[in-house]
Amino acid sequence: MPEPSRPTEKFRRQHQDLLDLAAEIGGHLTPARLAGEAGEVRRLFAQLAGRLNVHARMENQALYPRLLAHPEAEIREHAAALFGEVGGIYDALGAFLQAWPTAAAIEAAPGDFIRQAMRVFRLLGKRMLREEAELYPLVDRLDAA
Repeated sequence: MPEPSRPTEKFRRQHQDLLDLAAEIGGHLTPARLAGEAGEVRRLFAQLAGRLNVHARMENQALYPRLLAHPEAEIREHAAALFGEVGGIYDALGAFLQAWPTAAAIEAAPGDFIRQAMRVFRLLGKRMLREEAELYPLVDRLDAA
């Protein structure tokens, strides 16, 4: 008999989708590939940002409000700490996209672009790991109770 779906299943699938897209982008992150594929990479980053924004809106509307209003102070505090970190990550991605607005900008400094892209990926990856390890299990436990 299949296990019932976890309340956070959709969020976990979105994480996997974001990771898959980041891996696709990562396959282009060499100076040689960027020389001919900078426009495609910029398009993929815009797609990543769009999907990340949808994911964030869903979390901000469906997960965080109920945790931040939970009767147990420990749950509210943990949710507030996680929620407080989110803005910096989205700001970093926004700044990255503004710094690299066109294929020509990427082609002009591929090494810098790659270093900054990898920094953004590390930030996003750390965030997703924390959500997978802390936030989602908390939500799943609360819904199971």
